[in-house]
Amino acid sequence: MSEAKRGSIDLCLSTPCFEVWLIMHHADCTRPFLSANEAKRRLKSVAPGWSEGNTRFSDFLHGLDAACLRARQLDPTGEDFLSNPSTNVWQLVLALRSKA
Repeated sequence: MSEAKRGSIDLCLSTPCFEVWLIMHHADCTRPFLSANEAKRRLKSVAPGWSEGNTRFSDFLHGLDAACLRARQLDPTGEDFLSNPSTNVWQLVLALRSKA
């Protein structure tokens, strides 16, 4: 992280794992997870068709705005990388949308 900062590289991080970002497309996600596997089980419960080897953007597109809102509410700065749960992927989405 410090090397990225020195190189002016923005990181997209999710704690404890990327699946937190995917959960937020379907449901609120505010309680901490004990592990990445617990987050994956939660994702499977809110998106029953999801599997780790078959993650498709089209399965989450409908919840993209909700995920951005939920993630931003958890961490409005997008810099609290160690908070569990957290994700700053919403910042990437905003940046990509501004370029479109």
